[in-house]
Amino acid sequence: MPVIIERGPVMSRIVTPLPEAINKAVQEITRYRPEGYQFMPSYKAGTWDGYISLYRSRNGIPRTYPTGLEENVVEAIKKFGSPIELHDASPKGFEPKDLLVADAPEEITLRDYQVEAIDAALSKKRGIVQLPTGTGKTITMAETIRQIGRGNVLIVVYHSKDLLHQTASVMRNYLRMPVGVIGDGKIQLEAVTVAISDRLQRELKKPNKDIVNWLKDVYAVCVDEVHHIRAETVQACANACANAVYRLGFSGTPFRDQGDDLEIQGALAGKVYSKSLTWMVDRGYLCQPVLYRIEVDASGWTIPPGEELDEVYDEFDDGGGRKSKEFMHFQRKYIWENEHRNALIARWAMSLVDKGYRGLVMTTNIEHGRRISELIPGSVFVHGKDSSSVRREVLKDLEEGVSDVVVCTTIYNEGIDCPPASFIIPAQPYRSNVITIQQQGRVLRPYPGKDRAILVDIVDLGNKWYPKQGKARMKYYESEPAITRFMKKKSAKLLGG
Repeated sequence: MPVIIERGPVMSRIVTPLPEAINKAVQEITRYRPEGYQFMPSYKAGTWDGYISLYRSRNGIPRTYPTGLEENVVEAIKKFGSPIELHDASPKGFEPKDLLVADAPEEITLRDYQVEAIDAALSKKRGIVQLPTGTGKTITMAETIRQIGRGNVLIVVYHSKDLLHQTASVMRNYLRMPVGVIGDGKIQLEAVTVAISDRLQRELKKPNKDIVNWLKDVYAVCVDEVHHIRAETVQACANACANAVYRLGFSGTPFRDQGDDLEIQGALAGKVYSKSLTWMVDRGYLCQPVLYRIEVDASGWTIPPGEELDEVYDEFDDGGGRKSKEFMHFQRKYIWENEHRNALIARWAMSLVDKGYRGLVMTTNIEHGRRISELIPGSVFVHGKDSSSVRREVLKDLEEGVSDVVVCTTIYNEGIDCPPASFIIPAQPYRSNVITIQQQGRVLRPYPGKDRAILVDIVDLGNKWYPKQGKARMKYYESEPAITRFMKKKSAKLLGG
């Protein structure tokens, strides 16, 4: 007797009752443990096994799972020798209209790997295209949309107003048609519309009937920076497009490093095409990175017993899935307000400018950024409270040589094109590989006269938290030979402390 599966756009249903052994196998490959589960009270109390299951049932039948996990589920069932029948359960009667798009622009020649990625996306209809930052991901998405050529198209971006406008601009220029936006105070619906996910979700909750009706005609959902798909807002936006046949993700970092990659795969499916940073560097599509690992003796960084901790930081995540007031207090004291460490960062930035480089110093805290900017003559500081026009103007000034150093918060972490930038100094230590990859992507794009990009990684040794974060970053670097082949380790002392 075959196992019958009804495949829906969002969820799929196993119609046939499964033998216990097969059912357990499916359960096993559709669950995961989130990072930090072992520290959660329910796990410690023995009331939860630490797993989040994406395989759900009511009274045993029907059993449902996110359609993106179909390949995993089918493989698990086939191991028991059971035949499988896949039935399309997509809504009937949906006839998408043709998009009025022009031919591909003659002035743009797609690279071979972009053509391969587009072919894979069109063939599979759902899945993730992984291309390193700076290798034409948005153009690849635009040509994919042009070749789909039907229905409404929703392009979801995560939280950045800069990314919203930049993506919409690329789409208009490439497709040569009006492109709408939802976000940054605007709601403009066109056949192709770019939306900030949380703004779109707010409109769905109202509900905004115009948007709800528009989503019914969406034939293709494209999620940019797909590692954010785990966020509730992005999930809601994708799920609202019940008729979408194409569900595609595009990113240089499609999977997070927080244990919940299965959620991403469930929403879209696995990778359908992938190229590494090293592959791109070796073929000249990205600049050669030169990594400086600056090792700082931070063994004296401690919180004395009895020192009062900052109440405002009670809910901060220490990067390992745990809430830690102690870590946030530690970070403020030894990272944000550490004048000697900030001076080290400023010295490195100024020395690189003296050698003809220009670039970015990045942090997460406005006050921290302001402190560093004050130490770098001629630098410009920009943060999330600045308008989109101000942010764009800052990048333009960097490109034209009006300024050589931009100190910024996380607003420039993702999706921003700034090819003239040739060095980056993260002032904030990170454990996340996603953040590391996205930040270095700001400076790896080729530009006339630029043959290398300087990556400065400050490793604060000898304390409770930051050496572990440095090791996590090093593990990523070692996975990319293009980075480690020109890595230089240096020791540094914090002058005066």
